[in-house]
Amino acid sequence: MIGAERRLKIIEAIERDRIVEVAGLAQGLGVSQVTVRNDLRELEKEGILKRTHGGAVSLSNPSGYEPAFTLREHELRDQKERIGKAAMGYIEEGESIILDSGSTTMQIARHLKKNLNVTVVTNAVNIAAELAHKSVRVVITGGDVNPASLSAVGHLAEKSLREINVDKTFLAAGGVSLDRGITNNSFLDVQVKRAMIDAAGEVILVADSRKFGKVCLAQIGPLSLVHRVITDRDAPADHVEGLREMGIEVILI
Repeated sequence: MIGAERRLKIIEAIERDRIVEVAGLAQGLGVSQVTVRNDLRELEKEGILKRTHGGAVSLSNPSGYEPAFTLREHELRDQKERIGKAAMGYIEEGESIILDSGSTTMQIARHLKKNLNVTVVTNAVNIAAELAHKSVRVVITGGDVNPASLSAVGHLAEKSLREINVDKTFLAAGGVSLDRGITNNSFLDVQVKRAMIDAAGEVILVADSRKFGKVCLAQIGPLSLVHRVITDRDAPADHVEGLREMGIEVILI
């Protein structure tokens, strides 16, 4: 298959699926992953897609870089469900908490017990809707809705978070790196996440193992901002050890 034909098939795949992975393209096209990465690099230069860690996303995605929530929700779903369930062990009666937007924090909302006496602050419209049926107190920030993450972002969201104090923030992230700290795919969400961190007495990062070693475009902050990490047992051992050496508790489920 010549290069032009191969790249056309990649364009068709990304227009259809919105997000593609190097390994899957290489297998489907019968070429090496190096060849696929070179093709993605050329297509990025043409403004057709944006390369990501392990693949690429369509630039027609409203968020520019971030895969849509409906796609991310199905990735490592079992691990995210276990993380969400485990997080319940760190929510106590009478507490106020922040639930960041994200597919893993959504699992916390789904595992939250009905009629539990907690106040949940969130910038995620889908999380607010999920919790509204559980008779817990829900406070939702203002702001402009980012369609890809279903999160409220911008000045209004940040301002509302600057005016509150909570016991714990359950933070989501696009990447977790020992060298580069906590990062995210979208600049739109970063300032809001920083305000969530500042509002809490304790910050708990919930992230599946695929996020470790990954560095995204937008910087949230150093790992020292986090008190505890809940992840799955596939998290790389060097990152688990490194976090623990920093004094950060790591819970593997």
